[in-house]
Amino acid sequence: MLILLRRKARSALWRLKHDIVPYLTMRIRGELGYRLGFRMGTLRGWRPANSREIVWAIRGNGPGEPRLLVARFRNAYVYRDESIVISADYRLISDISTPPSRRVRDHDVLGLGRLPDPVRFSGNVATVNASMFDDFYHWMLETVPRFGLLEDSGVAIDKFMVSSDLKFQAECLQVLGIVPDRTVCPKSSQMLVVDDLIAPSIVGLHGIPTRYSVQYLPRMFARHLNAAAPSRRIYITRADALARRVVNEAALVTALAPFGFEVVRLSDMPLTEQARTFSEAEIVIGPHGAGMTHVVFQQPQSRGMIEFMPETYSHECFRMICDITGTPYRRIVSRTRDPAVHDIEVDVARMIDSVREALNLQP
Repeated sequence: MLILLRRKARSALWRLKHDIVPYLTMRIRGELGYRLGFRMGTLRGWRPANSREIVWAIRGNGPGEPRLLVARFRNAYVYRDESIVISADYRLISDISTPPSRRVRDHDVLGLGRLPDPVRFSGNVATVNASMFDDFYHWMLETVPRFGLLEDSGVAIDKFMVSSDLKFQAECLQVLGIVPDRTVCPKSSQMLVVDDLIAPSIVGLHGIPTRYSVQYLPRMFARHLNAAAPSRRIYITRADALARRVVNEAALVTALAPFGFEVVRLSDMPLTEQARTFSEAEIVIGPHGAGMTHVVFQQPQSRGMIEFMPETYSHECFRMICDITGTPYRRIVSRTRDPAVHDIEVDVARMIDSVREALNLQP
C-alpha cells in the first residue's frame, strides 16, 4: 500500500509540474494581457467547441476514432494557412485546431507572445486546410475529407478558405464543383477575423487514415470511377520522383510483362484519370509513395496491392487503408541503395512469387 501511495504521489507531482503549472501560467498571462488591452497577445487558453457552436456532429465510425463535428463561430479568428481557429474571447478551439495525436497544451500557437494584427473578413466562410495540405497524401486523407463533413452538415457556405495553388488541389476543387470565385487562399502568417466562420473538425490522427476519410473519397470521385469488374494489372513507376525510386526497375518491368502488367506514371495523368485507373486495377504494384493513396479507389473484389518498402524507411498508411477497405495487402521490404533518398533494389524473384500468390497462379 505504501509503495502504491508513493507512486501516486510521484505521478501527481509530475502532472503538477509538467501539465497543471504550465497551463495555469499560460492562462494567467493570457488573462492579464486580455484585461490590460493586449488583445492579440498570448491566448487566454483553449477549449473545445461548445454546444451552442456545434451545428452537426457524428461519433467516430471506426475503433479509436474521435467524434467529428462542424461548428459555427461569430467574430472568430483563423490563423495561418493550416486553419487554426481562435474564438472571439482568444481561446484556441482545441477539437478543431489540434490533431488528436497531439496534446493541446503543446500547440505552438499557445506559446506565442504576440499574434499578427487581424484582417477583417466579412460574410460566411468555411476554413478547410489541415496540416501539410501541400502534400498529396495528407491533402487527400486529411484536408479533402473536411469537405465531406461540411457536405454532411448541410450548412450553407458562401466561400471556402482553402489552398488551390497546386495542380492536385485545383483538380480536387473542380471535382467538388467549387469554382475559384468561391475560394479564399489563406496566407501562411495571416490572421483573419471572420464574421461568420464555419469550421469542421480535424479528421483523425496526422498521417493515419480514418474510416471516414477512406470512405469519403470514393463517394467524392464516384462519377469518375469504373464500376466494371477490375481487370488491369498495373505497375506504378516513380522513375520521375526524387526519392524511393527502384534502381532495377527495367528488370522488374521485363519480369512483369508476361503477367500482363502495364507501367503507369501517375504524374502524366489528370487526377480523375488516376482515380479511375485504380478503380479498374485488378492488382497494383509499386514503391511506397503518395500516389498509392489511390488505393482507396480499388474495388473490393480486386487482388489488392504489393508495396515495395525501403529497409531504411517504413510507413503503415497504405496497409491501414487496405485494412479499412478489406483490400489484400502485401509488402516487399527491399534493399536500400541510396539511404539519402531511400532508392531501392527489389528482389525480382520474390516479387514474382508475391504476384503469383496474389493472382492465385501456380508456380
